[in-house]
Order: sequence, then structure tokens, then C-alpha cells
Amino acid sequence: MSFTCFVPGHPIVPAAAFQQASEDRWCVDLHAETPINDLAAFVSTPLEPGTALSCFIACAPFEATSWHYLGAISNECPSCLFKLRYVWSARDAMPTHVQFGVQLVRQEALQASLVEQEEAERKPEEEREQEQ
Repeated sequence: MSFTCFVPGHPIVPAAAFQQASEDRWCVDLHAETPINDLAAFVSTPLEPGTALSCFIACAPFEATSWHYLGAISNECPSCLFKLRYVWSARDAMPTHVQFGVQLVRQEALQASLVEQEEAERKPEEEREQEQ
């Protein structure tokens, strides 16, 4: 299995540059002189059938709660350009140092978690409508 990422205008970061954080997770530090607004990731050799890589981003102070889910890449969708400026809050500003992480997941689990996430996001909207 091989995957890579890059900040547009910067060299490609190969899988070998990632540190393995656990059996199914890898991460890498990315630095740039200017704010990192975009990040591309792609699968460079096919993944096992039925699996995908969930992609995450974090900025300093790199705590467990600072990770943001970006999306996933898979054999069916082997590349993605993530628009990071939509991820950061005003508290985060526009970072020049980030950590990018991937987690190998079963596609069924990924789809189930996406449905849960959509329902969680929809619930506050429904509550606001009921208050009006």
C-alpha cells in the first residue's frame, strides 16, 4: 500500500515520510512559508479491495481534539484536493505548519460514519428550526 500527499507548489511527500502512529494510522508534518490553504492526497498503488484511507488534518498545538476529518481516498476515488481554508476556525488562523494523517478503514465503516456525521450535523439545524 502506498499513498502520498503534497501542498501545491511543494514537493510530493511519499508514504515513507509518514510516521506510523498505530497499526492502521500514519501521519506527517508539513511546513510552508505561506499559509497551507490546499492539500492533495492520492493512492499511488491500489489499496486492498473494500478499504479506503480516511484523511485528517491538524494544526498546532496538535492535540487529539484538533484533528479535522477531510474526506477519503480509495481505489474508486484515488485522489482528492482538500480546500483547507474551509476547515480552520478563526482560532486556528491560517497555519504554515500542519500534520496530515491517514487511517486505513473498511469502506463499510467509512460509509456508516459518514451517515452518522450527516445526522449529527442535521440535528442542530432541526433544533434551530423548532426554536423559531
